[in-house]
Amino acid sequence: MQNLSRATQDLHIFLFDDNNLESSVAFLEDLIMAKKRTDVETWLVDITSLNDIDTASKTLSKLSLDLDDNMFWYLEMPDMSKLDLWEVYRIHPSKSLTIMSYGNWTPPGNLDIKTEEKWSRRRNLEVCSSAVLELNVLGILLF
Repeated sequence: MQNLSRATQDLHIFLFDDNNLESSVAFLEDLIMAKKRTDVETWLVDITSLNDIDTASKTLSKLSLDLDDNMFWYLEMPDMSKLDLWEVYRIHPSKSLTIMSYGNWTPPGNLDIKTEEKWSRRRNLEVCSSAVLELNVLGILLF
């Protein structure tokens, strides 16, 4: 029998159960919550069952993601002509998910993604001002 334990450097591909969407969402939330801060995992989540990026954003808004997480959502077009890809992370627990277009894939194998390095893509850290405020309230000096 194969060892099905989760390694800390795995690629996880998550597909929702169309017949039990609520349970699937809860299961994904539990899986993400179980990860450790030191895990270097990549998540690829098929949001096609959620119909569009806005519905996915609302439905998956409780995902416990961090700034350095590697999560990508993809949505298959109804005519199967294209997959749209988004990069998803959270810059601070008090902030909503950040969902940025990452690219697309078209048959027979044309992948068009951003080539900019991860930290360059995530350079707009709107949380900085609130983080500084929180640290100043705690009496921590920043240099």
